[in-house]
Amino acid sequence: AQIVWEKFQEPMELRPGTWLIYRPQNPRPGPLTLNRDQSVQTTISLAFDPMIIVGPKPQVDNNRLPSLHIGASAPEGFHLAVPMLIPYEELTERMAKEVVGSEIIPPVGARIQVTGVRVYGSGNNLISEVTVAGGINGKLYLQGKPALTPDGQTLELRDFSFTMDTSNLLAKFANRTMYDAIREKVLPNTKIEVGDRIAGLRSRVQ
Repeated sequence: AQIVWEKFQEPMELRPGTWLIYRPQNPRPGPLTLNRDQSVQTTISLAFDPMIIVGPKPQVDNNRLPSLHIGASAPEGFHLAVPMLIPYEELTERMAKEVVGSEIIPPVGARIQVTGVRVYGSGNNLISEVTVAGGINGKLYLQGKPALTPDGQTLELRDFSFTMDTSNLLAKFANRTMYDAIREKVLPNTKIEVGDRIAGLRSRVQ
């Protein structure tokens, strides 16, 4: 039990920069059975609370093996639901590469250049802080809720909209068409393809 427990403390690298941590719990030896060849057999069942972490290799917790309690063997097969953690730094870096330096050409008025971007969280929302210059000078804030697409391939922002402060700021400069021009520039770059990472997880787990 100790050997198995220690094995599952070590993170598994699914691909560069993507790790699976198992977080084992509730080790449970099954009953002893005597086989016809006079050998004795048992099983050790483990529950897991796995998680995918994107970024540098996570620190190993090295949790101690808890007390063992004999119980019924777990049924074969499993259903695996895995949360995924993506650091704000990675989202910020990704958006910066795609957005910073680009221009937004509104239907009316002067061009707007994106000079900076930062991503952070607020409650259940993801906030994109976009710094612009030109036709509008200042910081625009867009918020949305991160969720997987139905096919499980892409992490995207839903209910994506400007915050109240930004809406009031834009109302001084432009009409609704300005809102749409900025959204169309920023929104596609808030998506992250995760299908290959999930496929890698499935193959490794199998």
